[in-house]
Amino acid sequence: MAAAKPLKNASGVLSEMSGTDVIPIANLATGAPTGSKFIRDDGVLAVPGGGSSVWTVLEIDVGSTPKRRGTFTITNAGIAVGKPVAVLLAAGPYTGKGTLADEAQMYPGITFAAVSSAGSALVYWSAPLGAAVRGNIKVNYQVGM
Repeated sequence: MAAAKPLKNASGVLSEMSGTDVIPIANLATGAPTGSKFIRDDGVLAVPGGGSSVWTVLEIDVGSTPKRRGTFTITNAGIAVGKPVAVLLAAGPYTGKGTLADEAQMYPGITFAAVSSAGSALVYWSAPLGAAVRGNIKVNYQVGM
């Protein structure tokens, strides 16, 4: 049997907490509960900081000449210096390349690295040996918190 956990009631009397008792959030933390927050170690309710769950699609034109590497810029007011930006290849269709959604399969192994600044991120991309990219491609990007 687990040890009982003593609590003080409004009168200052110690009592035991049962397994069904609920402690009011106001007794644990400050802030408005929304169902998506946790209690920080300073006693404040806060949204977890791992990053945004919103992905944005961006179509870019890498040019008409096939190439294995290049750069492009993402402009977004939510980007700040040092803030992480995740980028990955998105499904099609890509403008000028037909109507199928499987266009990304034509470019396997493309890697992206983003360097953030105030309001934008410079994205470096690279295709593996034997692959070359031209025309339009789509990427999904997410701005971290």
